[in-house]
Amino acid sequence: MGYIFRNTKLKKNHRIEFERLNPATIFLYYMILVVVTMVFNSPLILLTEFVIVLFLASMTVGLNSTLKTLKGTSLMMLFIMIVNPITNHNGGSVLYSINGLIITKEATIYGVLMAFSLANIILIFTSYNKIMSNNKFMFLFGKILPQLTLLTMIVMRFVPLFLDRFKNISQIQKTRGIQLEGKSIKEKSINTMRLVEVLLIDSCYEAFQTADSMTARGFGSTKRSNYQRYKFNKRDGIIGLILATGILYLIFAIVNKIGIITIYPKLIVTSVTSNIEMLTLTVISIICGLPIIMEIREALWWTFSK
Repeated sequence: MGYIFRNTKLKKNHRIEFERLNPATIFLYYMILVVVTMVFNSPLILLTEFVIVLFLASMTVGLNSTLKTLKGTSLMMLFIMIVNPITNHNGGSVLYSINGLIITKEATIYGVLMAFSLANIILIFTSYNKIMSNNKFMFLFGKILPQLTLLTMIVMRFVPLFLDRFKNISQIQKTRGIQLEGKSIKEKSINTMRLVEVLLIDSCYEAFQTADSMTARGFGSTKRSNYQRYKFNKRDGIIGLILATGILYLIFAIVNKIGIITIYPKLIVTSVTSNIEMLTLTVISIICGLPIIMEIREALWWTFSK
């Protein structure tokens, strides 16, 4: 198994097999991931999903980028785990009571589960932003909701683009002697506001240029066309059928509260090793791990076809 993973060459620019699927199939897969993360709060399910989406992010954006994301995410997770039991006193099982500060078992467990849910969501969208490109998103929703689709794409690019430009402007300003390191809080605030001012001016200028370019190219004057077409082939049908079957089972699990634990007002945990719980974990693992399974299959095919 290690030989297979070593030969898949999981680099930053490596295009995995899952990325070649139809945008509708890819979008459905990620929507299922988000629903699983938001609905199922069983520790075993969240931990299993965390491992899978962590590996998926490493496959799509690269190990170094994933570790950087995980580093920032770990701080947020730790913050939630600490703050939630301190600020949330709900729950019937008291663990500690110090000078009027009540720490309950339910609030502590809820903080841990919420932290892992947040980490899973961040890792999911880390790979989503790489696999679901702007062209795929426009192909999927451009004709149905053209204005909303364009606005969504702009919003999704807004923060990363702003951060990149802010870094570039900061590096340029350092050559002029404007640095944020080693300064007082007042000087840091003044210099930061100058950089933000430059950033806003540059962004407005770029926005005007983009608007003029869109007008010159006749944006919105005719029926919208797609830059690239994506066919729905047999493999998309097979993956779609697997996802549809998984959705039906997940609906059954949600209705019967399988893989869902009750935390408030008192923690109620069913046996996580029961047959139905393990079946739910297996189904979720297969659905979440579809890109990894496809990559292993491709690696095996190339290995044994030589």
